Amino acid sequence: MKPIIFLPEAEQEMLEAARYYQEQASGLGLDFLLEIERAVHSIAQSPHTWRSLRASYEGGLSEGFPWEFYTG
Repeated sequence: MKPIIFLPEAEQEMLEAARYYQEQASGLGLDFLLEIERAVHSIAQSPHTWRSLRASYEGGLSEGFPWEFYTG
């Protein structure tokens, strides 16, 4: 399984996004974090099934939440 590395800035941005979504609707912030967890697990299991956004980055749209992360 390919390791996933969240840069501190990316992790902070993810948490800020979760807070934002939570302010929009109760439970949406948790939904966002769970979707990120699901997608990261999927990418770690099968990294080549996701498109590369640019060198060393992977990402995509996952259940309504856009995101990207660094894969080293």
